[in-house]
Amino acid sequence: MHTSLPKRMAPLVGALIVLAIALVPAQTASAEGGTATDIDAGGYHSCAITSAERLKCWGDNIHGQLGIGDTLVDQFKPVLVPDFHNVKKVSTGADVTCAI
Repeated sequence: MHTSLPKRMAPLVGALIVLAIALVPAQTASAEGGTATDIDAGGYHSCAITSAERLKCWGDNIHGQLGIGDTLVDQFKPVLVPDFHNVKKVSTGADVTCAI
């Protein structure tokens, strides 16, 4: 179970999110997924929609929020979510992900 971050850490977290957004296009680029066109950051995980309308997610996966079928392994690089095609929108929460 995760706890909230102290308020004094908010600027650091914001800077890390900006850095992650800057790095996502390079990390999500691949023949199977394309480059990132949209990104959403949840509590401890993030997901990106690619130019090929595929979904890639990374981060904490304790509740299966990455959609990769394995809750025992966190992902530190974006991984392609299997069987998700023509993704138009993604929303991430504390421990959940919803994509249409």
